[in-house]
Amino acid sequence: SSSSSSSSTHESEATNKLKDELESLRKASANQQTKITQLEKEAKGLRDEIKDYDDKEQASQKQLQTTKKQFEEAQKQLQTTKKQLEETQKKLDSAKPLQDKIKKLEQDNQELLKSLAISNETVATFKRTSGQLQKQCDEFSKQNIELQRSYRNIS
Repeated sequence: SSSSSSSSTHESEATNKLKDELESLRKASANQQTKITQLEKEAKGLRDEIKDYDDKEQASQKQLQTTKKQFEEAQKQLQTTKKQLEETQKKLDSAKPLQDKIKKLEQDNQELLKSLAISNETVATFKRTSGQLQKQCDEFSKQNIELQRSYRNIS
């Protein structure tokens, strides 16, 4: 009887020990489940934050591309403006010698006009002189004919 009671006490202790271990495992499992749930919430929060960050980063990238394009356009415009400025400066620089050249050509033109007037006067003088010489030639010719008649009459 005492050995049976000792055996039963021993089994009861073993059962109680197993029950305690099982309870302990259940509590540990519940704690783990709570931790897992908490970690899943944190992970979801982090995923949402990452998505927000990614969205913001994408928006920032688009903004950066837009700003880059605007900057490149502004640079092109600046280059164009610089070229126009250089061309305008060249035109201004080249205008002075051109104005000087025009003045010189106008002076040369005045000289040519004076020269032409003198030449016209000379031509008019030559024409008058030529007319007078022609009259003298005609006169000499008449006199020559007269002299030849007189010579014929004498002989």
